[in-house]
Parts: sequence; structure tokens; C-alpha cells
Amino acid sequence: MKSFHSIFLLISLVFLISDVCQGVEIVETTNRPDMSRRSVEPFWWSLTLVEAQARSEEKEGRPILALFTGPESSAPYQKLEAEVFNTSGFKRLGRKQYIPLKLAMSANTHQSAQTKEEYHRLSQEYAVSEVPSFVILESDGTLIAKPDLLKNRKGVSSYSEQVITAILKAEETTGGMSFYMKIGAGIVFGVILIMFLRR
Repeated sequence: MKSFHSIFLLISLVFLISDVCQGVEIVETTNRPDMSRRSVEPFWWSLTLVEAQARSEEKEGRPILALFTGPESSAPYQKLEAEVFNTSGFKRLGRKQYIPLKLAMSANTHQSAQTKEEYHRLSQEYAVSEVPSFVILESDGTLIAKPDLLKNRKGVSSYSEQVITAILKAEETTGGMSFYMKIGAGIVFGVILIMFLRR
């Protein structure tokens, strides 16, 4: 019986470690950053849902964080760029927790008909009525949550903290499990199983 407990704990530990330690992959394509000299996976935006879904599958179904935005020259986008996108907190989300996807509709630059069609189709599918807006998606495109960027949160002082907190809280309040919730659930499950097996 003790060997069964040991095996169970070892398997639980393997699952926990695999969830924590996701390997850094060196990729050699023109679309992805050169990672050959880096020890940390860089942050970069996917530009189509298909590309984001492929990256999500590579990362064992990691959720997609889709940004719907207007032209990059617009004031709301410039604020996100200046105060959020370049922060270590946001980049950490894009490297460790989500697959970033940017869907932009720009009047000033040439965009293919396919890009415009995808933007309009997805903004209707996920009921995006204002930009910039984020949506969190499963790897198959199923909506998980829509973070409310306008909601004021207690104890949050900067715009970057406001956006990051909105993203994290949205998934937690709609049933998504944060990393710490997964750890807690694993520990509780393990303790209950051990107590049950000791009877």
C-alpha cells in the first residue's frame, strides 16, 4: 500500500512540475523571434487566430489572450502601448500564461481582405463593441472571459496594473483556474485520496 502512495505522489509531482516548467523552444521561422541566444521565451503577438491556435496547441492548450484594437496610431492603443505592453508584468502574461493575439483594424495601412474579414467575424462572434478590448479564448476559440478594462479595482494604482488585474480576474471569475488554484486543487485531491486509501 505504501508503494501505491509513493507512486501516486510521484505522478502528482510530475504533473505539477510539468505545469510549472514549460520548456523553451527554439524556433527557426521567419514569423517568430530568434530565440537561439535567449534563455527566456520572448513575448510576441500572433496576428491571426489560426496562428494563435497553433501556438496554443504547442503549449498544451494555453489560453489565447486576444486584443481587438483600432489603428495603432489611436490614443487608446498608444496608451496601452506606452503603459501596459512594455511592462514586465504584461510580457510575463504573454510568455507564461497566455498566447497573445492582436487583431487590429486600421484605416491608415493596407490590410488584406482576409484580415479585415477575420477582424469583423471575430468581433461579432465575441460581441466586441469597443476597442481596445481583450477576450480570453480556449485553444479551439471558445470564449472563456471578457476582461472589463474600465472597472475600477481597489488597491490598483497604475493603468498597467488595472489592465493586468482585469485580465487575471476575468478568467478566475468565469471558471478558469489560475496556477495557484491548480496547485491547491492538486494538494486537496492528494490529501483526500490518501485519507480514503488509509481506511
